[in-house]
Amino acid sequence: MTAASPLRLASVADLIGRPACDGGGEPLGRVEDLVVDLDADRLAYALLSFGGFVRADRLFAMPVRLLSVDAGDTVTVRVDRTMLKNAPAIAPGGRAILADRRWGLKVYSYFGYTPYWE
Repeated sequence: MTAASPLRLASVADLIGRPACDGGGEPLGRVEDLVVDLDADRLAYALLSFGGFVRADRLFAMPVRLLSVDAGDTVTVRVDRTMLKNAPAIAPGGRAILADRRWGLKVYSYFGYTPYWE
């Protein structure tokens, strides 16, 4: 990317509620929220719900870089369905754990990434 290349930007309001699909275009669930680390000026997590094949009463936190957005309304999650079934999850109302760096390390490590704060 060069300095003259346009930035790829998206409004958080436009992403929340979008359908989430796997790499083959099969529906998984939807984007419920994006969590901002105010101290680091970074998106810390995407929170997704997945209907049907995993615990529907949970939200799944993952590094935002696992998501890609197409020109339409779909967010693609670049993770295998089997991996999603065992991904770290939080119960509704349990969002306080998102601020715990040890839990965040568990999430990033599970998906094979080094946390941005390290």
